[in-house]
Amino acid sequence: MAVKHNCAFGVHLAKLVAVARRDFAASGLVGASGLGGGCSWPLPFGTNGAFSGIFLEKCPTTPTLFERQQQPDFLKMAQAALQKPELEVVAERMENEEAKISGSVKAVPGGYGLPFFGAMRDRLELYWFQGDVEFFKRRIEKYKSTVFRTNFAPGPPGYQNPRGVALLDHKSFQVMLDNSKVDKSDTFFGTAMPSVAFTGGYRALPYLDTTEEKHTLYKRLLIELLHMKFSSMVTEYSKAFAETSATWELAVAKSGKAEVGDSSGSMVVNVLLKSITGHQDPASIIGSDPHSTFQTWSFVQFAGTVVGVLPHFVEELTYHSFSLPSMLVKSKYAALCKFFRNYATEALDLAESKYGLDREEAVHQLVFCFGVNARVGLMKKIPVMVYYIAKMGPEFQARLANEVRSAISEQGGGGFNVKALSGMPLLKSTVLEAFRLMPSTFFVYARAREDIVVESHDALYKVGKGELLGAHWYYVLRDPKVFEDPQRFNPERFMGKQGEALFPQLVWSNGRQDQTPGENDKQCPAKDYAVMLTSQFVAEMFLKYDAFEITDDSTIDTTSLKVAFKSLKKRTQISS
Repeated sequence: MAVKHNCAFGVHLAKLVAVARRDFAASGLVGASGLGGGCSWPLPFGTNGAFSGIFLEKCPTTPTLFERQQQPDFLKMAQAALQKPELEVVAERMENEEAKISGSVKAVPGGYGLPFFGAMRDRLELYWFQGDVEFFKRRIEKYKSTVFRTNFAPGPPGYQNPRGVALLDHKSFQVMLDNSKVDKSDTFFGTAMPSVAFTGGYRALPYLDTTEEKHTLYKRLLIELLHMKFSSMVTEYSKAFAETSATWELAVAKSGKAEVGDSSGSMVVNVLLKSITGHQDPASIIGSDPHSTFQTWSFVQFAGTVVGVLPHFVEELTYHSFSLPSMLVKSKYAALCKFFRNYATEALDLAESKYGLDREEAVHQLVFCFGVNARVGLMKKIPVMVYYIAKMGPEFQARLANEVRSAISEQGGGGFNVKALSGMPLLKSTVLEAFRLMPSTFFVYARAREDIVVESHDALYKVGKGELLGAHWYYVLRDPKVFEDPQRFNPERFMGKQGEALFPQLVWSNGRQDQTPGENDKQCPAKDYAVMLTSQFVAEMFLKYDAFEITDDSTIDTTSLKVAFKSLKKRTQISS
């Protein structure tokens, strides 16, 4: 009860202060700007939201509290302090805390509908009739909550129980980062867990929970491999970019446009596979189009979550209802494994000798982590960067070009240099803003380890042990209570101290931007490398081109990235 009373007292006090602020401004006794002078009147509150006292900060030009009480212009000084809009925020926050403390934990709103039919309805609405963004938007409005029960696709008849709880705000998403509360065993694709036959009979690292010993060992292995191979990746990226950009120029000259998607996928595959194998050509074993081989293998195992490849009714009658068999891609997967088995010997030796891992299992783990996680993550960033930078127009592109070239020049000129990234704050912020708006995947899942309480911005909800939790990053990373003007692409959002203060809120990597991935979390082990390699792509673009444009029909959304160049203006002057 003491906490409740303290909280209530704090609410009323904060309200009075906020009201006083408005009344003072309306009275005309003081100007809107107050006195200034750097003095403040903070209201410190405990971390539990309870009021812990009032302290009048004393600065050299500020009279003591007694002197203020004796002087007529104490009113003015108080008004200067009361100009702080944070007080209204404090009042609102404490009202919420009071409501949470005084009221009971709520049951999660929403429902699943009739067995089978409710799940089918939700899948059709999610995949076809509404799309994911509209699907969740309508339910937020219906239940007046960003936390609610729903069916997650694909569902019956061929997939696991689709029932779960959607978490669609930044605050409720925090539980997904707390491994003491959530279990991520076999939840990488929610209820669409493919057969382990797709990965040689082994569960790939993304399907392992942090409590499993193999998760720790393989996470350590990947972190060490990325550190070892990053310089090779940078070298290969420059080579692959030169080759790929030349094909873009030819396509624009020939047909007036150059598709970005497939070509960037091929570029990324070459970078990853040549880096991990000591510059071996993947075509030697996999075939002339390794990217297509990876795409086909990935599609067949994750087909239940893919939309728009075939006509609607065909998809619903086939792979949205039943998982596809691994035999369809058996030969293609065998070629991928053979390439890694033959040429990724350094990585396999490390796995076996240092970490005590089974060599054959390590082959399958590397194929998945580099062929799914790293490949998809990096290749999707390229059309996204092209789209947003093109939409910002020539003046913004000129700013990026000047920053890139100046930073490279300070490092001695020539080609791309990783050290030069420290001199490209606008570029880095641009990349992070693109990651915020368009992460490589939008769904993330887990199960409650025990009965837990999930806190949204507005309420507390009880979730039972074993229940499926599903978050959608579109809503988490565009939460208006966390990011100002969240739908707008603001390339300067993450610049300077104010921008860095937002890093803890940037969770596109299944972890905070200001944290380093570790063996005991589910944060992407390549988080920092993904940012640097995507930054390298943008830098390479402006080392070669002054500006570029995309076609009018270029679009990006949560389910597709359709971007094509229509012009590439070569750099007019290249200094040595």
